[in-house]
Amino acid sequence: MRSEEAVALGALELIPNQVTGDEGWAAVRTLVHGGRVLGSLGDLTAQEISELWAPLESVIPLASLSQVEEVPTAERVRSAVNSVIKTITRPPRSRVAPATAAKASAPYGPNHAEVAGFIKGVSELSAIQWLRVLDRRKLVSSVTREGAAEPAGVVRSLLAMLDGTRDLDNYLRCRAFVAVERAGFALESRHQANHEQIRQVLVPFEPSIAFEGLNGGGFAHKIASLDKGDWNRVASAAPDANEEGVAPLVNAGTALIDFFGGRSDDEAVAAWHAVSALVHRHHLTPIKFAASYAPFASAIPVTNPRSLGAMVSRYVTAVSRLGASQCAVLARSWQLDHELSTVLSRAVADGGSRAGEEAAALAAVVTVPMRLSGGGGWAAVKTAAFGGRVIAIRSRITGPQLEGLWEPIQAAIPLVSLSAPAKPKR
Repeated sequence: MRSEEAVALGALELIPNQVTGDEGWAAVRTLVHGGRVLGSLGDLTAQEISELWAPLESVIPLASLSQVEEVPTAERVRSAVNSVIKTITRPPRSRVAPATAAKASAPYGPNHAEVAGFIKGVSELSAIQWLRVLDRRKLVSSVTREGAAEPAGVVRSLLAMLDGTRDLDNYLRCRAFVAVERAGFALESRHQANHEQIRQVLVPFEPSIAFEGLNGGGFAHKIASLDKGDWNRVASAAPDANEEGVAPLVNAGTALIDFFGGRSDDEAVAAWHAVSALVHRHHLTPIKFAASYAPFASAIPVTNPRSLGAMVSRYVTAVSRLGASQCAVLARSWQLDHELSTVLSRAVADGGSRAGEEAAALAAVVTVPMRLSGGGGWAAVKTAAFGGRVIAIRSRITGPQLEGLWEPIQAAIPLVSLSAPAKPKR
C-alpha cells in the first residue's frame, strides 16, 4: 500500500473524531501531502524535501522522524503518519493554566485547626479551670469592657438560631445569623437607639415575633420557639450575608450547641467570644484578639512559645511579671515621631510582628488589670502590646531606630534586660 494511501485511510478514520468541517478536510489533505512526501524521500533532493515538508515542519519536525534502528520502510511510513495525525489533530494547548479542582474550604475557615482544637478543649475543662477562665475574664473586662460588647441575651439568641436552623442550607443559616445578631444588639441597646431604626432591623421576624416589651433575654426565648418554616421566612427577609465570612462561625457555633446548653451565661459568653475571636483571628488586631481570647489562653494555648524566638519570649515573660509601678510607666501618654512611625510601618508590613505582639497582648490583658484598672490599665496594655510588635521586628531596623521605638517601654522593661544572659567565665 502506498504511503499516501495509508495516510489517507488513517486520516479519514481519525480526524473526523477530532476536527470536522473545512478544518477537518484541510487537516486530512495536509496529512496526505505529508505521506506523499515521506513515500518519495528517495527521489527528492534535500532542498526539495525541506520545501515540501514546510507545511508540517512546525508541527512535526522532519528530523524527529529519523530512525536509528532498521525498520521496514512501510512501518516507518506508517509510524510517521500516525505521529503526524496525532500531533496535527491534537487540540491546541491553552495558554491559561488548567483550573485545578477547587479545594473544599475548611468548615471553620482559615484557622480551622485552632478552632477545632478549642471546640474539643473547651468541653474538657475542669471546674477549677473554669473558675480561672471566669476570673481572668473579669480582669480583662476591668480594662477593656469586653463583656459588654456581646451580652448574654445576644449570645443565647444566636445559639437558639443555630439550633433551630440545622436543617437549612448554609446560605440561609448565614442570613438568619446576621438577622438575629442585628436584632439582638438592637434590643440590648434599645434605650440608646432610635426606635424606628430598631424596628427596621426587626422586620425579618415579623409577624412570628412581636417585639413590644421584649429585651435580649426574652428575644432568645422567642427565637427558640421558631420552626423551620419561620426560619425560612426570616432568612428570606434578612439582608444578604457574606457566606464565606459568616459560615465558619455558624459551623463553629453549631458544633458547640450541646456544650453551651449546660453552661452558665458567663461561661457561654466567654466561650463564644473566644471561639469567635479564633474564627476571625487574622481579621482582628492582636490586641482585640487578646482581649477576647485571654481568659482561655493558658487552658487552651494557641501560641507556640518556640515560634516566638528567645528575645520575644523573654519580653512576654517580663510583661507577665509587671508590677504596679511598671504598669504606671506603661500607662503614660506617648507618641512616635513621623520618621519612626514610617520605619515601623514598613518593618511590620508583611505581618511578621503579629505573633510577638499577640503574645505580649495576651500576657498584658491579664497581668496589667491586677495592678491597674480602667483607662490607665488599658493604656498600659496597649503600650505592652506595642513593645511586642517592636521586639518582634528588631532585626529589620537599626540600633538607634530600635532604641527610639523602645522609649515608651524602656523605663518599665529596659531593652538590655531582654538580652541573653552572659555565660559565666570558667
